[in-house]
Amino acid sequence: MNIQKATQNGIVKHSNIERANEIFTNVHADNTNDAYQKDIELYLNWCEDNDKLPKFENSFFEYLTELSHTLKYSTIQRKSVSLSKNITGLDKKALSNFLKGVSNITQKEGNTSTGAKAVSIEAVKKMVDYYTPDTLTGLRNKAMLLTGFFGALRASELINIKKEHLTIDADGITILIPRSKTDQTGKGQYKFIPQQFSDYCPVRALSSWILESGIEDGFLFRAIKKGGKMQDNGLTRQNAYMIVRGGKTKMIDKKRKIVYAFPEFSTHSLRAGFVTVSSENNATIQQIQQQTGHKTAQMILHYTRSKDVKKNNSVNNISI
Repeated sequence: MNIQKATQNGIVKHSNIERANEIFTNVHADNTNDAYQKDIELYLNWCEDNDKLPKFENSFFEYLTELSHTLKYSTIQRKSVSLSKNITGLDKKALSNFLKGVSNITQKEGNTSTGAKAVSIEAVKKMVDYYTPDTLTGLRNKAMLLTGFFGALRASELINIKKEHLTIDADGITILIPRSKTDQTGKGQYKFIPQQFSDYCPVRALSSWILESGIEDGFLFRAIKKGGKMQDNGLTRQNAYMIVRGGKTKMIDKKRKIVYAFPEFSTHSLRAGFVTVSSENNATIQQIQQQTGHKTAQMILHYTRSKDVKKNNSVNNISI
């Protein structure tokens, strides 16, 4: 990791990211709480991906700000508690004010939110076309977007797919999901994605990504450093979120800001889109559940309500 040394009159000098990580992960080493340990792991991964020093206050606040786009206030608050003890010279009053601001924003958004906006077929195509197809990053993003949509995958399922979870044959690709939100015991679920005679075929996209990346085992969708060097670690939720929204960092008014090509969507939009598109193509609830893994029809009906309220409504039979 290439890190600039801080000046003597600025932040304390620190050129060894591994040492910072060691200190960070050994605080409260006896704490076996899974959520706490996962919070630290995700934060360190984010710092590694973004060339940030984990123990510095500005890295901490920048991370929480990015999370505020995708996570609930309660989750951000928990993460702040998990991480704050390890931040050098953290201004506790600033953290308190920051969390109040996040709470106000998320409450305001929650009052008007209708859930993740579902993607359409055309939206998926635009997302895929947004990325340069002849680069390693472009191939990965195309494969990830099409797999997420046709597999009706949750973000956690998508980023944790491993090469050994795939079975490829003439009909398409079968993906083993070892564990999911509704399968905490690890019984596993299979997702089948068929061949498509189209430039947006998810099977061909996945096959091209596997061939060009040279992945033989481990995480299927991996982080790629600047310069095209692929990492061993898989993508984080934040990485997947940025890919779906077409997020890019740009300098605006001498400040680094994230600009989104598709700000109306989130990672969950791929799964929601599968449900709505399937419903529009007259798939039954049972057929949709086969792919999504929903245990009940309640969420399927939730996703399709906007279509049904117009089409399957007795008010259409009333005239005046």
